[in-house]
Amino acid sequence: MPLLEPDDVLGLGGWCILGMQLRWIPEFWRTMWQIIPSAGQLGVQRVHIFGVMLAKALGGLLWLCDQYDIQLSTDSAGPSKRPAFGQWGYADWRTKCNFPAGEERGVARARHVQEVRKWLAQFRHTQYYNKPPMPGGQLGLL
Repeated sequence: MPLLEPDDVLGLGGWCILGMQLRWIPEFWRTMWQIIPSAGQLGVQRVHIFGVMLAKALGGLLWLCDQYDIQLSTDSAGPSKRPAFGQWGYADWRTKCNFPAGEERGVARARHVQEVRKWLAQFRHTQYYNKPPMPGGQLGLL
């Protein structure tokens, strides 16, 4: 990380597994509590986490990034894929739905992406935005 410059984006990969295997959450928080403060001290202004839409992880990570004035972004294929599999929404606004085939399904998928973007834009006002659990023991800087 010492090679990062303030205009660089720190990319965090390999955490998309969180949505399928919650057992990695403690390791995720151990890692984030080391990386984000270190990045903040080095003047990093932007962090991108690849493929993570798990609300519990995003909310805590956003809170942690906010403590160091770091902008957080994410990406995921989930918002466009979920309607095709009969799922609408995320976290507390998730429901099962039947969607039409063909062109109308594409319209539904596009609408779902828009709804997810609105949800993420207000994420600081959700129940998921809070201080993440700190791992036990002293954390050193990377």
